[in-house]
Amino acid sequence: MIDTIDLLQAEAFFARIAEKTFLQGDAASGLSNLSGPDDGPGKMKMVNGEFVRHALHLAHASQQVLGNRHWIVKWAHIFVIDLVLTRLENSLTVHRKLIFDLLLSLRNLWKWLESLDFLHHGPECFIGTRIARVQKLINVQYSDNPHIRNLRFELDDLLPQREQHVEIIPMRTLLIAGTVSFG
Repeated sequence: MIDTIDLLQAEAFFARIAEKTFLQGDAASGLSNLSGPDDGPGKMKMVNGEFVRHALHLAHASQQVLGNRHWIVKWAHIFVIDLVLTRLENSLTVHRKLIFDLLLSLRNLWKWLESLDFLHHGPECFIGTRIARVQKLINVQYSDNPHIRNLRFELDDLLPQREQHVEIIPMRTLLIAGTVSFG
């Protein structure tokens, strides 16, 4: 039987690893710059497959121990969204299922963020850039898919019409090594 002390210790353990994995991600954790030493917003990072496997294992273990609505699991969702979105942005073909899954994940993250009464910033400060980037991928060819169209309209309605001034968890452009050819 797991008691409260054990769960608090497990949460603290997962939190330390999750922050390093899902938020900080430096060269020591498998990331390297593709565009030079400047680590400004929008710089593409190459992440090795072993790091991604570790991150996905951590996400699964966190979900099993802490539950699907825990913030560590949501950090993992954002990390996966960044991976998938970068892959789609650098691919010649865009798959409807991935677009639908991205839109659904972003909508669910938005709803979860809205449900947190203690946040001082709106959901757009966490995932607004991601929503805008996935919507750029959706073009006329997807207007015939009612599921994608409805999710896109729902996200359009959620995003405020004013300019976003802060991004709390910046979008990271992450490519998995060996998944894209530049030549």
